[in-house]
Amino acid sequence: MGGPPQSSKGKTMFYLSWLGIIALSATFTCGITATLFPARFANTARFWSQWIETRPMVPFADHRVDIDEFVLRHTRVFGVAILSAASFWTALLVIAF
Repeated sequence: MGGPPQSSKGKTMFYLSWLGIIALSATFTCGITATLFPARFANTARFWSQWIETRPMVPFADHRVDIDEFVLRHTRVFGVAILSAASFWTALLVIAF
């Protein structure tokens, strides 16, 4: 890919394409790490697992929903699911462009 096109719609699609590529790359990295290196994935997840406090504006968002226990017990399954989803979205991105 060269530089961004000159039209505003072309520029938007150009930058959205790059955003999609970056997001998919991060997703693939997460999936590969979860599948091949479950201990490293668990350590990283524990390190970055911090509670973001929400004000009680929305009643159901006033308590923490902890999925870490499930994900960390089934790291490889999670990794395969993430890789499958990333592959699907990559195929859609390739088909679209």
